[in-house]
Amino acid sequence: MFRILPTVLAVDAYLQAVLAGRFLSGDFGMLLGHRFNGTLGVAILSFLLVVVSIVAWRTELVPGRAVVYATGLSGAIVLQVIMGFDRNLGVHIPLGVAVIALSTIMAVWAWRR
Repeated sequence: MFRILPTVLAVDAYLQAVLAGRFLSGDFGMLLGHRFNGTLGVAILSFLLVVVSIVAWRTELVPGRAVVYATGLSGAIVLQVIMGFDRNLGVHIPLGVAVIALSTIMAVWAWRR
C-alpha cells in the first residue's frame, strides 16, 4: 500500500495540472473538476498517505522519515488548496508545480525501497 498510494497521488497531482490547463484554455467547466479533484482527490489521498506512512513506519516497513515526507507533502497540499480558494495564483501555481515534483519524488522513493 505504501507504494501504490504515493503513485496514485502523483498521477492525481498531474491530473490537476491537466484540469487547470483545460480551464485556462477556455473550457470553463474544468474549473469545477479542478476544484473537486483538488479537495476530494489530491487532499484526501495525501491524508491517507500520512496514515499509511505511520502504519508502515510502526510496522518497521519504512524509516520514520517517510512520515515526515508524507506530512510535509500533505501540508503543502493543504496550503495549495487554501491558496486556490483564495485565488492567490502567485502562490498557487508555483506551489502546484512543487506538489507535483514532491509527489513524484515520494512515489519514486517508495518504489526504490
